[in-house]
Amino acid sequence: MKRITLIGVMLVTITLLSCSNSSENKDNKVEDVKITASTNTQKLPDDFPTDIYLLAGNKENLTSAKIGEQKTVSFYQSTKSSSKEIRTEIVKNMEKNGWKTDMNVTSQLYFSKENNTVRIGIVKNDNNETGINYIITY
Repeated sequence: MKRITLIGVMLVTITLLSCSNSSENKDNKVEDVKITASTNTQKLPDDFPTDIYLLAGNKENLTSAKIGEQKTVSFYQSTKSSSKEIRTEIVKNMEKNGWKTDMNVTSQLYFSKENNTVRIGIVKNDNNETGINYIITY
């Protein structure tokens, strides 16, 4: 199951990265693609932005991708708190750290700051907990 989830997370990350044209040259060719993935680490990249509010707890299916100078990190977390509590906590802390809220709906949060973006999906998971999917591009 972890392998299927990891593959799904990687496909979503690659799809989202391919939609961005900030790392394409004039011939629409992608430069310097490097994708790494791990299911056994919770360590974020050394250059991960410190002003992004992250929930405490385990980071599952952590993946990172780099295209040119742009990096994307994605991972999944779960909590027993309600989706409303989590959404309120994340928005409050992201805005406190200078992030602009671009979207705040029941299941989606989008933030931006300079050339960086944070996309967060919030859903009920199979264990009746709140699942949080982070996709961070910097």
